[in-house]
Amino acid sequence: MDAGGVALVGACAVALGAVVTAVGVILSAKISARSQGRTQHSHWRRQVRRDAYSAFLSEVHQQQDRLGTATQAFIGTGRRLELELMLSPAPMVAAGYTVQLEGPDAVNAAARDLTAAFTCWAAVLLAHAGPDDLGIAQPQRDVFRAIDLQEVADMAGVAHRQFLDSARQALDDSSDVLAR
Repeated sequence: MDAGGVALVGACAVALGAVVTAVGVILSAKISARSQGRTQHSHWRRQVRRDAYSAFLSEVHQQQDRLGTATQAFIGTGRRLELELMLSPAPMVAAGYTVQLEGPDAVNAAARDLTAAFTCWAAVLLAHAGPDDLGIAQPQRDVFRAIDLQEVADMAGVAHRQFLDSARQALDDSSDVLAR
């Protein structure tokens, strides 16, 4: 092979090497960008969930403070509730809808259980300590009065801890966020 042929083969090898290197760099950049996009999406989803869980817990804590104070006052002194001191669970229920939207299913179930526990606590407290002329039919009031007030408050506390555990697990589990 003469010098021209060797130079041509060498030039082809250099060109092929450059093409292979360029393709490798492009593929590497594409894979890196996709991975970074997934990471950013995962972080964003985690933050959205965290905000939804925080808003729900804020409503839960307001409800817990009001119900807890009224429960302890009734148990300790027999003090009856004033209508203006009663708190509707509606804000907590509304915040629970955002938790339902953001998921996952285990956290949604825990939020529903917590809402139900607090609603039951409020109903039992109202039956025990609410005004007699509130408009609850006597058979329903008797059913709620048969439930121990401290016991239902303790059950709400258990549901609260279960929600917290479920929410923490969901926030720590990045695989669920990436799967969406």
